[in-house]
Amino acid sequence: MSFILSGRFTFDLHRDVADAVKALGQDVKRVTVDLREAEYIDSAALGMLIQMKAKLAPREITLKLKNGSVAEDVLSIANFDKLFAIESV
Repeated sequence: MSFILSGRFTFDLHRDVADAVKALGQDVKRVTVDLREAEYIDSAALGMLIQMKAKLAPREITLKLKNGSVAEDVLSIANFDKLFAIESV
């Protein structure tokens, strides 16, 4: 299962993100969040990624991030490479 986030990834999307996590089927074993089209990522968005990982872990679902230029800088500064598998594209 993949989620593609484009434009601004901010607190405004918190309900959409939570709903998407709740809607995942039992057969899902891996989720990829594609940030290549993200133009802006705020600290609330980073928190949402951490919450998503925490909610998926008990269901034994792995979370992977794909980053682009904007996301790469933000994820690197926040040391997310220590928390997530990150694929640079």
